[in-house]
Amino acid sequence: MTTARTMPPAAETAAAVRHPDQARHGEPPPCHACGRPLTDPLTGLLDRGTWTARAGTAFERRAVAGEPVALVIVDLDCFKRINDTFGHPAGDAVLRAVADLLRDRVPEEALTGRYGGHADEFLVLLPGQGLPPALAVAETIRRGVRELSVRTSATRGSSVTITGRTASLGVAACLAGDRPGGRLPDLLLDADVALRTAKRGGRDRVCALPT
Repeated sequence: MTTARTMPPAAETAAAVRHPDQARHGEPPPCHACGRPLTDPLTGLLDRGTWTARAGTAFERRAVAGEPVALVIVDLDCFKRINDTFGHPAGDAVLRAVADLLRDRVPEEALTGRYGGHADEFLVLLPGQGLPPALAVAETIRRGVRELSVRTSATRGSSVTITGRTASLGVAACLAGDRPGGRLPDLLLDADVALRTAKRGGRDRVCALPT
């Protein structure tokens, strides 16, 4: 459920939700070959193409070492209602706030990016992590989303504070390369299946695919 409070405009409204500091967590600079940014321009997280390339490399390294890899998909529940009720700028502010949350709550070695084609979904690869620690990370993210309070403009003359957001999370883990399904696309599919289970189960929960 989303609650909102309308208030007079304030000078700090535009800066109420901080735009991500891309250098703080080592997000990559633009590609030297083509000049294309490697991060999503809205959130500063890795874009889908860059995430896929780096996640694939990380996955292969863990396969060589015989180590586990886990993946978390974060899906904001009923996100379209924010855009429909308060406008797309408000939706963008929520996405930036969630990106900041992910930067603060996931391990330093995690690879975090936008799920291309899905504005309200995020990917978190956890190299070297098995299912129990991945579930703990996912639960931390879920609680963090519930605690968010995002102040943003609703019109030129008013702002809103958006609270009460929830997220559904799907988690999967495997020993990289231990079986025919021990590949990154299979891990992504498993996490997506778990996410669908979380959605069907009532949202605002973490689910993992049974192993």
